[in-house]
Amino acid sequence: MKIILKEIKYILLSLIFPKKCFICEEDDAYLCQKCEMSLGKVDVNTNKISDWVFYKYKYQNPIIKKIEYTIKYNHHPKLAVSLGEYSYNFIL
Repeated sequence: MKIILKEIKYILLSLIFPKKCFICEEDDAYLCQKCEMSLGKVDVNTNKISDWVFYKYKYQNPIIKKIEYTIKYNHHPKLAVSLGEYSYNFIL
């Protein structure tokens, strides 16, 4: 019963608040792969602070600033999860 209620809740929320890309507003992702790739070319060797610290996005990018502001002050955790998934794949 709980599983069915969770499914119904998920369906209703997705109808009211559909997933849209933060940048291009296409459906089905909070940050689509095309827009994520447009945030800057990534090179593991140049995006390295030390032997074990890497960064994927430069904060000077105005879109990154807007995304981080939205995550922090507009409480958009799903956008943070999307950004984290891309960063995780970058680390691997």
